[in-house]
Amino acid sequence: MLLRTSNSIFVRSISDCRLEPSSSMASISEEQQLPQKRYFRQRAHCNPHSRHSLDSPSRPADVDWPGIFASDFKEGDDVEFADVGCGYGGMLFALAELHPDRRALGMEIRIKVCDYVQEKIRAMRAAHPGCYGNIACVRSNAMKQLVNYFRKGQLSKLLFLYPDPHFKRAKHKWRIISPALLAEYAYVLRPGGRLYTATDVPELHDWIVQHAACHPLFRQLSPDELASDPLTPRLVDTTEEGRKAQREGCSCLPAVFERVPDPADTTGQTGAVQNMSDWATSKPGSAYGGTDRDQLHSSASSVARSGRSGGRRLLSARELLLIWTLFVLGFVLILSAAVAYSARFAGAGTACLLCGIASIVGAFVWQCRASGAQLADLGKAAAAASTYSQVPAPGVGASPYNIQDDAAGDGAPAALHF
Repeated sequence: MLLRTSNSIFVRSISDCRLEPSSSMASISEEQQLPQKRYFRQRAHCNPHSRHSLDSPSRPADVDWPGIFASDFKEGDDVEFADVGCGYGGMLFALAELHPDRRALGMEIRIKVCDYVQEKIRAMRAAHPGCYGNIACVRSNAMKQLVNYFRKGQLSKLLFLYPDPHFKRAKHKWRIISPALLAEYAYVLRPGGRLYTATDVPELHDWIVQHAACHPLFRQLSPDELASDPLTPRLVDTTEEGRKAQREGCSCLPAVFERVPDPADTTGQTGAVQNMSDWATSKPGSAYGGTDRDQLHSSASSVARSGRSGGRRLLSARELLLIWTLFVLGFVLILSAAVAYSARFAGAGTACLLCGIASIVGAFVWQCRASGAQLADLGKAAAAASTYSQVPAPGVGASPYNIQDDAAGDGAPAALHF
């Protein structure tokens, strides 16, 4: 029997697959086939901030889990494991064998790689009836859509194995581990859940440990706890990147972090506030020093915008149009002055020259005043932003994404506002 991919590509025997099923599973039939990996190759680097044509649910309640898993997905079933950037699915199949009673979802942004994992899952299900029905793979951008799939506290394991290191300093914002994204990971992880990372790049390992260990909702596991976790040995050689690193003589650097319980709120009760919109407006006098949280968020956003623009205020479209108009008009008048001087019209040339210089100087002064208009309020905004960042959000920390819960009060975020 031959299986075909979406591109009608021939495949090779399943016996050549690196994954060795456990002895409890049925023996592999020689007729069963796996997709060939070489037909699904795609460049490893992908810009997570690009507008990819991805279909994602608006909230976790809208996820079509029976359609994704293509198996008997009962109403009470929950996805507990998520492999972000699952690649060619090595860890997914390892999770299917280690935890056959738990469901795991792989999230991959590259379309060809995601197609390969889906084809391989179908082939493995055909080779082993009744097995591998607890894993699935979807094409998605976890940096933007993670909370669209999982509600608060749903996951017990979240894996980031051999992520793109993004060596350039300007691309560090693309790294999958960052303070803002760690707040989202804490949101979807239940207390006691674990965040697994592994890389063969020491610089990236130091970055991950620096940011995750300092986050108030995560703690790094000790070496003894790391050794007792049955999943830790699988972080090294189950993925294609891990095996490649071993062949090249590189060492795997794992790091595992545990989700700690939410800190107590201002009343001393842990987890008392379930709806984030209610929490954001509660106790404005004591928790925020009499300052509205929306104003603090606006001030923090203005500081962030000022930092991205080098301390300058972002000009409106009308201001930019008028400034550029003055610049262009000034240069046109200077050219006209040159033409007038060449035609021996000294008076007209002098007038055009003076008007041109005045126009350019006026545009330059206008831009400088507009750029420095916010400098007087920058200190106040920075203080407000500092106050905003110190307010403990239940379960999510100080994330700039403004996650809003569902109106039903089930803890499922309805939308993300960037």
